[in-house]
Amino acid sequence: MNKRDLFDMILNINENLSLSYLLKEMYVEFNEGNTSSNCQAWFETIYSAFIEADIPEYREFTILLYNWKQEILNSFAYPFENRKQSNAFTENINGQIRTYLSVSNGVVNFIRFRKRILYCLNYKIFYS
Repeated sequence: MNKRDLFDMILNINENLSLSYLLKEMYVEFNEGNTSSNCQAWFETIYSAFIEADIPEYREFTILLYNWKQEILNSFAYPFENRKQSNAFTENINGQIRTYLSVSNGVVNFIRFRKRILYCLNYKIFYS
């Protein structure tokens, strides 16, 4: 028995299980393959499919979809040179600051630590 046969056997255990898997895959496809122009129609289709299925485990998720509809649709906008808006840059800088803080073994002089961070994060400054 290979993985695909085992997967099919698990999905055939219960009709709700296979329906739940299809709904999950539908939502993943919605997130990966849509643009701001067609995401509204896709969202309405997916939302109505989740409501029609009425699976108890997905009720909270269905409420989440309803409450955060506008924010989910706004996430498909590409405002920066055909890239999605993201907080990845900020998270990267915060991670670097946490690293500098742990390497410094505690901070005695905050002003010196702040200057060190500003120096380390500015790639245009060279030591001479």
